[in-house]
Amino acid sequence: MRAVRPGVSPQSDGGCVLGRRSRRAEDAVPGRTNCLPGTLVVGTLHRRQSDGDHTMATGASSHGPATPGELLFAVRLPRIKPAASSFHQHADAWQVEHVIAGRVRCEVGEAEHLLGAGSLIAIPPGYPHRQEVPAGTDSYMLRFALAGIRPGDRPIVLHLASADAGTAARLMQSLVFEHDGRAPAREAMIDALLQQFVIWLRRWDAGAGALTTGSSDLDARSRVRRVGDLIRREYAQRFAVGELAKAACLSRSRFMELFREEFGTSPGEFHRHVQTEKAVELARYTGMSWQQIALHLGYADASHFSRVFKRVMGLPPSEYLARMRDAL
Repeated sequence: MRAVRPGVSPQSDGGCVLGRRSRRAEDAVPGRTNCLPGTLVVGTLHRRQSDGDHTMATGASSHGPATPGELLFAVRLPRIKPAASSFHQHADAWQVEHVIAGRVRCEVGEAEHLLGAGSLIAIPPGYPHRQEVPAGTDSYMLRFALAGIRPGDRPIVLHLASADAGTAARLMQSLVFEHDGRAPAREAMIDALLQQFVIWLRRWDAGAGALTTGSSDLDARSRVRRVGDLIRREYAQRFAVGELAKAACLSRSRFMELFREEFGTSPGEFHRHVQTEKAVELARYTGMSWQQIALHLGYADASHFSRVFKRVMGLPPSEYLARMRDAL
């Protein structure tokens, strides 16, 4: 395959990359994605004139057919504002999204998924989908379309552990570096990285950590454990039990039952324990004040944080830290 650069500035529609390879700007066909076999088409930057923020435009779209023979993609890390996109689908390309920070709610068909930092979703052609960012959150994600390579037959939703999330991020960064550079054998490297990404995607999907709609109890428990990992990573966020249950593809009652069996407590208490442990770590190693720590953990009121800390640890924050230092 031959690597080429876009002849026109890509446009966005429905949060998806639009634009067509061309030698002349007037040849561009707006509203279509020219997805090529073995192609990676990554989201491009769109700036709203009204507020100057970096965001993805929204709206419905259905992307056009792939054309064989060349490799083409453009790159960006968008900032998603709390606005929902309309349902849209891709005619011939997989859409892959990797959440870098924050939270994103993604609907694929009738299923709804809450994605946090490290989460990855791959949506096959023909599946209607839309995304939105919950109010009060600030989320960053990498989005691209993949044509000519078939990771599977159904949507893939993964909440990656930190090591795997790092692998995904490094692969994407390498693709960006190779695309923007002029290193020897650049085209072969891009092709190899694409193949490697798809292999990793299939491996992650086959692993116990994949969030699937499987009905076995083992799958359900695995999904609940991944929700626990999500809470640990996004400790400063607020979580509604209903959102967490949807992320685990379970009813609220079944999710609560399995969560207690796996972690020995409710999701709310688990979240508070995670925050308290993080607070102790920050106090010991960063020199942050308790007020700064409270704000870092998402508490607007330091006194409220102090009450939560005392309920979990049995002592106020300062006294607990003093006793811990005396014991060392």
